[in-house]
Amino acid sequence: VFNNTFHNAPVRIENSAANYTTFEFRNNIVSYPSGLPLSDAGGKISAHTNNLFYRTSGTLVSAASGSYSSSNIGSYEPCAIATNPAFKDSAVLPTGFSGTYPISLAPITEGLSLQPGSPASNGGAVLGSTYSTSINSVARPATGSWGVGAYQGGGVTVRPNPPTALQVN
Repeated sequence: VFNNTFHNAPVRIENSAANYTTFEFRNNIVSYPSGLPLSDAGGKISAHTNNLFYRTSGTLVSAASGSYSSSNIGSYEPCAIATNPAFKDSAVLPTGFSGTYPISLAPITEGLSLQPGSPASNGGAVLGSTYSTSINSVARPATGSWGVGAYQGGGVTVRPNPPTALQVN
């Protein structure tokens, strides 16, 4: 589970009988101000890094190994961010997409994109080219830090269409 934004939608891993060797959770924003953002009772997430967890107060993550709030989230995930992600306007949620994939496809509204200076703007890890295009069609950098969540900063980068009718003289 890479580069997602969960807002007012907690993440629950509930099937403790499931058996798999790898279940990674990286570069996600889990913002659930009024409740527990992430619950993994069976401890099934095998690797988790560079996630932002936000709740107004209380436990941010409940896992087989314990409960973690903003004061001890580093015990669960050393590079976790435990603060408000600073969405542009979480009251204006995306209702669809416009544009053309992979050139300019983007959510119709930018409510869950990040404000400049958001703690999630450069808090993510580089995950490789398979995951390098964000939901707003902004390419994530090949090196350095990625934005945490579905959006990469900078707004939509409109890529030119490939040239047609080329001739070599």
